[in-house]
Amino acid sequence: MVVLPSVLQMYSYTFFCQTAALGVFFEYTDYIRFIEKTHEYKSIPNPILPSLKLLGTMACFIVVIIISGMYIPIAYCWSEEYAG
Repeated sequence: MVVLPSVLQMYSYTFFCQTAALGVFFEYTDYIRFIEKTHEYKSIPNPILPSLKLLGTMACFIVVIIISGMYIPIAYCWSEEYAG
């Protein structure tokens, strides 16, 4: 017996970020197993902590770039003094 997905399930599969960015490259059954975290997707680690760590690193680099931009103008990068 074949069970058809609901409209919400079909839209969520169609507009899943990987599907929307790269096209359909895995089957609907794989998508459902991924969402429900069953079979081979049972042991996927939680990505929240590593993502927050990268976000913090990015924020630190943005602060460094903004502060260094106040002391080193961009025109200095094309000057002869910088090249030599």
